[in-house]
Amino acid sequence: MPDCQQMHAGSADAELPPVTSSSPETSVLLVADSHVRTDGEECGEFFDMLDAISRSSVETIVFLGDIFELWISLPGYSSAATDRFLAWCRKEKGRRTVGFVEGNHDFNIAGGEGDAFTFSARSHWTNEDGLMFTHGDRIDRRDVLSTLFRLVIDCRLMGWLVTRSFGKRLVRWVKRNTGHAKRGRRSGTPKLRTLPESEIRRFAEAWFKKGVKTILCGHFHQCQVYVYEGAAGQRLQILPAWRETRTLARYNPVTGELQTSHWRDLLGE
Repeated sequence: MPDCQQMHAGSADAELPPVTSSSPETSVLLVADSHVRTDGEECGEFFDMLDAISRSSVETIVFLGDIFELWISLPGYSSAATDRFLAWCRKEKGRRTVGFVEGNHDFNIAGGEGDAFTFSARSHWTNEDGLMFTHGDRIDRRDVLSTLFRLVIDCRLMGWLVTRSFGKRLVRWVKRNTGHAKRGRRSGTPKLRTLPESEIRRFAEAWFKKGVKTILCGHFHQCQVYVYEGAAGQRLQILPAWRETRTLARYNPVTGELQTSHWRDLLGE
């Protein structure tokens, strides 16, 4: 797996005890873009990682979207893998904070499965300290197809139609012709996305003006951390994709430090 360094742009079944600490929370574990396929070889490794997190002292874990290759919280779209993931989240949220932000391969998860998480959000989550978690798919306004598909799923009538045979054919077409699956099929191996730097700058500066100081996101399937820095030291940081690198990130909200490494190394496995 490639080493993940920063590049700057411009300015188990056994019950475990709750994770507790006598000091303020000093780290947040982040998972972005795992794109787990229920029949893929990465599925077993993904759940091995979750087991390792269960054994760890991590107090907060946030999933930044696109955890599965395609995940729709509607009748007929669940799988053994998505059910297992939700069961893990429900169990772990009794021991630690578990957050989830939808990506462009996730539909109606915050609304349909929100009780599985400590917090969940469709587009972004922010706190009073100016920290934002978002997937990143809303950064580039040119991604029209994903936006239209999300509007279809969000509409109650169309959401109902998607559960019927025509809708399922539409979903299969979207899965074949968008995002990670399409890039991988064309090249034989997953292809990293070209970063739309002007769109990243526009998105970041708009939120910086609203008081956000740190934006953590994924979506662009990089193998390194990409950093856009504002004039006052604010940062938008795009995290490496787990799918390509098996990388986790650990963010320290006190110091602002972001560490990335293979999940086994970061969790001490």
